[in-house]
Amino acid sequence: MDYPIGIVDEMSEEDDEKILLESGDIVVIPTDGFYESVGNRKSLFGVNRMMDVVRKHRNQSANDIVPAMYTASCNYTQETPQKDDMATIVIKVL
Repeated sequence: MDYPIGIVDEMSEEDDEKILLESGDIVVIPTDGFYESVGNRKSLFGVNRMMDVVRKHRNQSANDIVPAMYTASCNYTQETPQKDDMATIVIKVL
């Protein structure tokens, strides 16, 4: 069965949880190409590094957070060729 983006086989209807967003919250929906980008030591950029970038730039616009995430990932991977695409949606709640 084909699943929409962000849905994996292990998810069930019980995993469906509503989250109330408040002013100042930031929602980041990346493809795995961001956090699974590989550095020159074969280590992953990772979710923690990605979220560190978001936290560091939280006072900037969503339009500015996206390139900051990309730049940080590229700096981490340096010249290591990547095999996956990188896309993300960043939403800031006003």
